[in-house]
Amino acid sequence: MVTLTASEITGAAPQRGVTRSIVAMAMRAPSLHNTQPWRWRICSENTLELYADHDRQLHGVDPRGRLMMLSLGSALHHAVVAARSGDRAVRVERLPDGGPPDLVARLAAGQTASGVCIHCNRCVPTIYSGTRCPVRDPHPVVEC
Repeated sequence: MVTLTASEITGAAPQRGVTRSIVAMAMRAPSLHNTQPWRWRICSENTLELYADHDRQLHGVDPRGRLMMLSLGSALHHAVVAARSGDRAVRVERLPDGGPPDLVARLAAGQTASGVCIHCNRCVPTIYSGTRCPVRDPHPVVEC
């Protein structure tokens, strides 16, 4: 099992594999008070699992974990956008049956998805810096 933490991710996404790049982009997702209440598990070159990290839950402001789940959804969304920006087909299984109770989603990235064009991969690293998207004429998003 390979688990990445925020301290392992610096400026650019790692080039050591598709799944690591997807996780690197997903870890830039916004979260409640920047708690980043997630853990990513790389199962294979094409499969990721997203887990809730209850040790990072703010029980004072979020006793039922609702805001933590919103943060996890944001991380999952960033992962899907990162995978699709690499021209990958993505299948997401939310709250999979038979998994541990803190397993939130399983993401499988296929080989290629023809017709998918999302430019956000270039925007995510600078989204909070106030700079604009470098793509002036973004291509339309085509669903698979």
